[in-house]
Amino acid sequence: MRRIWLIGGTSDAKNLADILVAEGFSLLATVATPEGLSFWGERPGLEVRAGRLDEAAMEGLLAQEKFLAVVDGSHPYAQQVTACAREASRRAGVPFFRLGRAATPLPAGAKVFPTAALAAEFLANTSGKIFLTVGSKELEPFAALRGAGERLTVRILPALASLEKCFALGLGPANVIAMTGPFSQATNELQLKESGAAWLVTKDGGAAGGAPEKFAAAEALGVGLVVISRPLEGDEAVDAGRIVQSLKNITGGELTAPAREDVPEQKALVPLFFDLNDGFVLLAGGGPVAARRARALLSCGVRVLMVAPELCAASKQLSGRDGFTWCARQWQESDCHGATVVLAATDDPSINGRIVQTARRLGIPVNRADSRQGNDFVFPAVVRLGSDVAALSTSSLSPARTAKLAARLRAAWPQMCRDVPLGRPLRLASRESELAMAQSRLVAERLHEATGFDVEIIPFRTRGDAVADRRLESAGGKGLFVKELERAILSGQADLAVHSLKDMPSSCPDGLAFAALMDRQTAFDCLVLRPGLTGRPVRIGTSSARRIAQGRALFSDAQFVPLRGNLRTRLSKLDGGEFDALILAEAGLRRLGLQERVSRVFSPDQMIPSAGQGTLAVQCPFDGPVFDLVSQLDEPAVRTCCLAERAFIDRLNGGCTAPHGAYARVDGETIEMIGLYVRPDGKTLSGKISGPAADGPSLAAELADRLKRRGDGL
Repeated sequence: MRRIWLIGGTSDAKNLADILVAEGFSLLATVATPEGLSFWGERPGLEVRAGRLDEAAMEGLLAQEKFLAVVDGSHPYAQQVTACAREASRRAGVPFFRLGRAATPLPAGAKVFPTAALAAEFLANTSGKIFLTVGSKELEPFAALRGAGERLTVRILPALASLEKCFALGLGPANVIAMTGPFSQATNELQLKESGAAWLVTKDGGAAGGAPEKFAAAEALGVGLVVISRPLEGDEAVDAGRIVQSLKNITGGELTAPAREDVPEQKALVPLFFDLNDGFVLLAGGGPVAARRARALLSCGVRVLMVAPELCAASKQLSGRDGFTWCARQWQESDCHGATVVLAATDDPSINGRIVQTARRLGIPVNRADSRQGNDFVFPAVVRLGSDVAALSTSSLSPARTAKLAARLRAAWPQMCRDVPLGRPLRLASRESELAMAQSRLVAERLHEATGFDVEIIPFRTRGDAVADRRLESAGGKGLFVKELERAILSGQADLAVHSLKDMPSSCPDGLAFAALMDRQTAFDCLVLRPGLTGRPVRIGTSSARRIAQGRALFSDAQFVPLRGNLRTRLSKLDGGEFDALILAEAGLRRLGLQERVSRVFSPDQMIPSAGQGTLAVQCPFDGPVFDLVSQLDEPAVRTCCLAERAFIDRLNGGCTAPHGAYARVDGETIEMIGLYVRPDGKTLSGKISGPAADGPSLAAELADRLKRRGDGL
C-alpha cells in the first residue's frame, strides 16, 4: 500500500506531489472548491477530488479507503482544515504530516497583528486607501470599516463564490481585482499605484504565496505594510524532504525505530489512575503540546496553571474554561511550590531542564515534553466512553505504535462496553429546583419506557442556583446552571444530565454531546397577571434583556423590573403585589401543571423566543452505550429547529445570555424561521427566512447576516 492522501491546492503541495509520484507513490489530492481541480490538472498517479470536508467526512474517507499516510499541504492559515485532518488521522491511526512553509522576513516598520479583526481595528484609526490581499474568507472586518467603498481595493481569486461574497459585503466591481497569481514585484507595484493605496494588507504566505514580492513592492513605494501573522503550526510541521524520507521509511515496514541497542532503557512504569482534583498541575509552556496536555487534564476536572509569556491559538481557546489559569510570564522556580504534578513543555530545552531539576528537588512528579527519557510518568493514549476509561502506553518508546493501538481500541471500545451490562441504574444529574426535577423525571420515565433501564436522579445545587441575588450576566451567564452537571458526567459521577436547551452555551465540553433534543410542547413566552389586576400592568417582572426589548413595544407605559429566583418564587412575588405581571416561558408553567396561570401567550410575531426555548436537552458522552440509549428519545424535527435557532445566535456572536431570539418550525421538508437582532443600544430588528429543512443552519446564518447589516446601517 503506497497510497497517500494529500490535502490542499498550494504550490508547495503540487511540488511535493511531483516528488512523491516520481518515487512511486499514488496520491489522492483533495481541494475545497471545483476551481482547485484546474490547479492540479491531470497527472499520472494522481487522483483529484473537490469538496469541503469536515472532521466527520475526513474520518469517513479514512475508514473507506486505505492510506499509508495523510499529508496536510493546505495553506498555512487554514487552521480548521489542519486541526480536523490531524484529529481524523489520530482517530484512524494513520500517520499525519503537516507540510511546513518557511516564514518571510518582515521589513522594518511592518505592523503585525494575529487576526484580521485586529488589523481592521488598527486601520479604522488611519487614513488612506487600502490594498487588501488576504483572501475572501477574511473580508468581513475590513468591509465593515467606515468608508470601505472608497478605501478598499480587494484582490481575490476569480472564483464565483469569492466575487459573490464581495458583492454581498457591499464591495462593487470598482473595489475588486479578480486575478490568479503568482504576482511579481512589478505587478504588485503597478496595482498599488493604480489603487492609490496607502496601506497593503496581506498574510505571510511565504515564498509560495508571493509574500516576498508583496513586501518588496510595499517597501519600494513607501506603502504601509499590515501583516496578519501566521498561526503557529506546532512542532509537527516539516519540509518536503523529511516527509518523503518518512514515507519511504514507512513502506519498509513499520515506522522506522532505532536499532535495538540504541533504544534507551525504559524503567518499569506502574499503570495507576490518580485523583488530582484537590491539587493543581503546573504546566510551563503555551504551545500546541502544552495545549494538548492541558485539554486532557481539564477534561478530567484537574486544575491547570499554565505559565508562558504567550499562548498559541489552541492554548488561547482554553481561556475561560473552568479550572484553567494563565500566568503571562516566563517560568520561575517558585511556580512549582504547591503543585501536585509539574509538566515542562516550553520551547527552550534549557528551561525544561531547570524545571525538571526544581521539581525533583521538591519531590514533585515531573514530565518533560521534549524528552522521552527520565520522566517520572508518561501521558497515555486515553479511550473514554463515559465512566469506562482505558489508558494505553508503549512506555514512550513508540508513540506511533501507541496511536495505532489506541485507534484500534477506540473502534472496538463502544461495542465492548455495550456487551458488558452496566449492572446498575442509569444516573441522571439534575439541578435541584422543582422545575428541573420535574423535567428530569419526565426524561427518566421516557428513558425507562424506551430502554427498560431504571434511572436514578441525582440532584445538584449549581452555582447559578446559589447567586439568585444578582443578574446572571454579571455572575457569569446561564452556563452557571450547567457546569456542575457536566463535571459530574465527565468525572463519572453521572451518566447523563437534563438541561433546558435555552440555558446551554453554544458548544458542549470535549467528550459530551446532546444525545436527545425533545419534548418541545411550546416555545413561546407568556404573560402572567397578578390575580385581581384590572387594567394594564405597570410593573412587569423579568430579567431577560430579550423580553424587555420586545416588551417595550407591547407595553410602552410599563416599567420592567429585574426578577430572579425559581418559578414558584417568582409567582409568590407576583401574588404578593411586588409586580403587576411577569413574562415567563410557557413551557415551564405547563411542566409544573400551572398552565391556568397563563393570561396571554405571545406569538412569535409579538415576542420572538430564546433559541431552543421549551426544549429539553439530554447530555451524555458522545459515544458509547449511554448515548445509544438516550438517542432513542431524540425528536428529529425538534433537533432541526433548535440547531437552526442556535446557528442564528452563534452567527451574531451571541451566547445563551445574548438578547437575540430565534424561532423555527418545520413543515414537511421546509423550515421557516423568524429571528431577532438586538443592537447594543437596545433597538430591535427582526426578519424571516424559509428554505429546505436540511439547510437550516446556513439559512439561519444568512438571516443573521442580513439583520446585522441592516442594524449596523441604522
